[in-house]
Amino acid sequence: MGKIHSTLKGHEGELVSLHFNSDGDLILTGSFDKTAIIWDARIGDPVHQLAGHEKEISSTQFSFTGEYCATASIDGTCRLWDVRAGKCLKVFEGHSDEVLDLAFNSTGTKLATASVDSTCKVYSVA
Repeated sequence: MGKIHSTLKGHEGELVSLHFNSDGDLILTGSFDKTAIIWDARIGDPVHQLAGHEKEISSTQFSFTGEYCATASIDGTCRLWDVRAGKCLKVFEGHSDEVLDLAFNSTGTKLATASVDSTCKVYSVA
């Protein structure tokens, strides 16, 4: 108990977000280096680096089904990613300022975002 299992190294900036998937075998980290990384939690190796945001990532989240993950950014957008392929499926726009947080609903069909523009937007994923 309390022993370090692994140390995840791969980002070039501060880590600001991390989450395990529902199965506990993947970890998603988000960084001020504008990338997120999906890691194999069992051995600590990177599986996919998710790049595309123009500014720092502020939040990350796996969907409860594990099929998708999402990243929110200071660039005012949120991106939906295919976890297995590591590919961006959709860029969600509509906020007029930084997106600071996000959350999937329990079925993974909706994604909510919270922004500095004082709004929460709910997007359809499916």
